[in-house]
Amino acid sequence: EELVSISPDEPQSYVDRAGILISAGMPKGKYEARVDADLERALELDPENAAALFLRASDRILRAKFGGAQEDPEAIVADLEAALASEPGLFPAHLARLLMDLSRGDEEAYREHFEEFRREFPAYPAAKIPDLELGIALIKIDFEAKRPSARRSARCSTTSLRDRRRTRNSPPPCRSSAASSAHHPSTSA
Repeated sequence: EELVSISPDEPQSYVDRAGILISAGMPKGKYEARVDADLERALELDPENAAALFLRASDRILRAKFGGAQEDPEAIVADLEAALASEPGLFPAHLARLLMDLSRGDEEAYREHFEEFRREFPAYPAAKIPDLELGIALIKIDFEAKRPSARRSARCSTTSLRDRRRTRNSPPPCRSSAASSAHHPSTSA
């Protein structure tokens, strides 16, 4: 509070307070309204503020992953892209964008952005790349399952039990009649 009262026209004051509130309020999202207001104010003062854009994207990722919130993945990506346009060397924004590529199932964008990451950070040890990729893959977010209209199709599958044993994360088969499951949108290619 004191920092913002001393420097009310300084975007970094709002970014710093939002970062502190995010840390203090996680995982319950205790200060979401204040965080949103602080980041909006920082971006009103400086629309290209990479720290504010990245923090807003990160907060949305945290809310989606741990708070069960329905967040718009395209809005998150737009913030990350804007942050990187403003500050191309923002290491965590590159990692968050890779996470979003995997979370959205966009393998082509993931490969393209991973190559960009390697060009931007050539000193990043090649030996650590597999660990980095594994970490990103482990925390990816299933945005489809968070949308109410997608919940049933995310839970249903016409895959046989034998096939599902081969892939550990396959959804269970639908519990509907044969006629309705034959025309279910999630089962048609």
